[in-house]
Amino acid sequence: MKPLVLAALLLLTVSVIAQQRTTPKAKPHLNPELVRLRNEFVEATKEYKRSLTKLLTLYESDVVRTEDKLGLSRKLLAEGLIQPSQVDDAERALIAAKYKVSETQRQIAGADDQLREF
Repeated sequence: MKPLVLAALLLLTVSVIAQQRTTPKAKPHLNPELVRLRNEFVEATKEYKRSLTKLLTLYESDVVRTEDKLGLSRKLLAEGLIQPSQVDDAERALIAAKYKVSETQRQIAGADDQLREF
């Protein structure tokens, strides 16, 4: 009797395994509207990142110009040709320019994060 039970159990197990292998997995039904919206979002995010990259180039150029202007202001102050307040203005302008660069870099990183999620 035991061999018959074992044979039946083995046959049942083989049958279940065969069904699992031959049953094609159904692809999940994707809502076409959601797919379209997702693609639009990804494309808009890529465009946003491209715009930020162009803006970053401009801001980095502004930092270089502002650093040059600060250097010149310090030199003119040492020669007594300008007031210390003008050097202070140049220093504040440099801080503002560097902030724009760092903020734009942060926004680019945020766009990268959004693209990784999709």
